[in-house]
Amino acid sequence: MNGIMITTAHMKLRGRVRQSGVVLVIALIVLVAMTLVAIGTLRSVDTSNVVAGNLGFKQATLNGTDQVVETAYRYLANNWSGSNLQNDAKPGYVSSVPSAEPDWTNPNDGVWGDALCVNGCAPDANGNTMYYVIHRMCTQSNTPYNGSVGGVANQCHMTTSAASGAGNSMAVNPGIPCQNGQCGTPQLYYRITAKVVGPRNSVSIVQAVIAI
Repeated sequence: MNGIMITTAHMKLRGRVRQSGVVLVIALIVLVAMTLVAIGTLRSVDTSNVVAGNLGFKQATLNGTDQVVETAYRYLANNWSGSNLQNDAKPGYVSSVPSAEPDWTNPNDGVWGDALCVNGCAPDANGNTMYYVIHRMCTQSNTPYNGSVGGVANQCHMTTSAASGAGNSMAVNPGIPCQNGQCGTPQLYYRITAKVVGPRNSVSIVQAVIAI
């Protein structure tokens, strides 16, 4: 009788030890799962902060392009009279368009070699560096809109204000600036390409076409 009772007690003790071991394993699994959840949450928050920061830098570069376009426009406004805009004034101004459309998003494209770095490439308050290049929308460089180079006539995109007529309206005319026998003063189109490079490799490129 005594021997049997001792054996039963010994079996109960071993059962408790096994149960304690299972609880420990479960606790460890739960702890690992909670740790992974915490790490995932932290990484998600960090990623959200990085994305928000990148969007902020991108918006700052986009806002900066307005200033660059305005700077380029002032250049055209200050030089439109006479023959100033007939000739290249690199960097910053090119009196003809490239023969092939540039890859504007490629910083190594040769077109950016003609660009002017605004303010001597000094970053602004947001850490942005600004560039612009202006192209006169003509096929031939260093010649008047109605001139020629090597016997090849210059062809320009322009609008024409008729010398007389109702409303004295503008009309697109890539040739001689005349309407219904009335010839007036042409306004040539110029393409401004502005690029702003900011922190974290954020880049914004904006183009504006104006007639002047």
